Amino acid sequence: MDRVTSVTRLSVALVLYLCIFFSLYGVRLVDQSVQIPLMQNPFTPLPPEGQFLHDSPLIPVIGYILGLEGKWEVYGLYGVFTLLAIVAVIVYVLNLTAWDLTRSSILLIPASLPLLHVLLFWVGKPDPVIVLCYLGFISSQSRIVRVSAVMGMMLAHLQIGLLLIALHHVIFTEERTRLGTPVLGALIGGGLYWMYQSSLVMPVQGRVGFLVNQTFSLSVLVSGLIGTALSLGLWWYVVWLVVRAKPGEMLRVVFVCGVVLIVATLVLDHTRVATLLFLPLLVYIVKAYAMRVIDFAYPHILISLGLVRWQFVGHAVVVSNWSALLRSLQGLW
Repeated sequence: MDRVTSVTRLSVALVLYLCIFFSLYGVRLVDQSVQIPLMQNPFTPLPPEGQFLHDSPLIPVIGYILGLEGKWEVYGLYGVFTLLAIVAVIVYVLNLTAWDLTRSSILLIPASLPLLHVLLFWVGKPDPVIVLCYLGFISSQSRIVRVSAVMGMMLAHLQIGLLLIALHHVIFTEERTRLGTPVLGALIGGGLYWMYQSSLVMPVQGRVGFLVNQTFSLSVLVSGLIGTALSLGLWWYVVWLVVRAKPGEMLRVVFVCGVVLIVATLVLDHTRVATLLFLPLLVYIVKAYAMRVIDFAYPHILISLGLVRWQFVGHAVVVSNWSALLRSLQGLW
């Protein structure tokens, strides 16, 4: 099979996969009541129920600079970042195999993590910018690009950005000798974040303050832990593959999994937070596959398991998702 044919077949398969995924889940626009006023003027505090969005000033400030005000414009900006993030993940993963399309089953690994679900189901969150900045950080050798990428993560979501960098260096021990770059980026990003918060006309309650004021019962924590673990579904099979292939790495992998589960359990968006914090482990596993440390002997079995996992969603949830999308689109007119 020549390269053109391989690229064509892979492109068709990816488009088909995205169409099936979209038909099952649709797209959900979130935080509509506060996104528009936030982007119109990100320096005016939102009502208390939306003040946590001031912890993610990057996209609102970009929209403010561009003069975006209408709903189509605001969510169009988020849509552009979402598409860029999806393309960036595909390109990054295929680059690891030098675009050897006979090994395109490597794309099953990011497909096992509900990353696409997170990007399409929470349009209006800074998640795609976090994905783009993290991929930029790990892909570039330029100090300026790496510092800028860490700054972007800090300004997109301060808490997740800090945890991502920390977990990345837990997994990739060889990069601990280059800690100066991410530390510099975190300091500059943190300084810009502090300047933004100081520019608000009155103090706001961020995500940390919101969580501190929450009351957590044992039942809530247990249900959150179980819900987070179940939402990741097929991902645990992939993690098991790499642990089995590289038992010497098990301690670090288990530590990262434990941190992610604990953090995700304590917040309200279990699937979102867990998926984003698992990005370093996702990259680690993809690299292990690219170097043939692990392999999928029966990729069709993996796909079948994935399809079975998605069946747990149920028709009622799919209908609910599409209903929410239609209501969102009506609001855009």
